[in-house]
Amino acid sequence: MTENDINKHLRNGISEIAPNCFDDIMEKISNSEDVPNSVVPLKKYLNKKTVSYFLSMAACFTILAGSYGFYQYDQNKVATIVELDVNPSIEFCVDKSDKVVEVTALNGDGEEIIEELSLEKKKILILKC
Repeated sequence: MTENDINKHLRNGISEIAPNCFDDIMEKISNSEDVPNSVVPLKKYLNKKTVSYFLSMAACFTILAGSYGFYQYDQNKVATIVELDVNPSIEFCVDKSDKVVEVTALNGDGEEIIEELSLEKKKILILKC
């Protein structure tokens, strides 16, 4: 069997399974007294002014949300890693505004100090020699 034969066989099988009841529905509608025989127009709720207003509001919201997202992404990015290795060994991940983003203990003494102090979101003083 070729691919065309398979497709034809599938189409025939689906058309046999699916009921064709369009003619029955149209007959019931034409015989019913409740349904008018003319087309009823729908009210036009949205005009060009309303659509343009909503589109401009959506565009403003998208721009504001996107700029806020870029700002937050840039703020929480690690810029520097400072490692204090004088028993206790502690590693500080610092962002570009010198605020501690993450603190990691490198030995048991470091874990004790980290548990006692909450160092995240605090500024770190870096001395340059």
